[in-house]
Amino acid sequence: MSNKKSLQTKVKNLIEKKFRVKKSKKKKIYSSENIEGWDSLGHMLLIQEIEKNFKISINPKDIFILQSEKSIYKYLDKKLKN
Repeated sequence: MSNKKSLQTKVKNLIEKKFRVKKSKKKKIYSSENIEGWDSLGHMLLIQEIEKNFKISINPKDIFILQSEKSIYKYLDKKLKN
């Protein structure tokens, strides 16, 4: 598995775990628009989980752009390369 695919899988799994996504509710791409419970509190808890799992610190100004699986993946991909 490539690093990109591995990172995408980790992000997807983290979102599914954090929001307890049932198999019947799984989506191709997750976002705050299609996940029940991804509200402001859920978002901050997800950010904490990302920081913990990837051992990074997310700049507060970047928190609000991370509203989807895709934006989180792109952010991490860039951040982890530096």
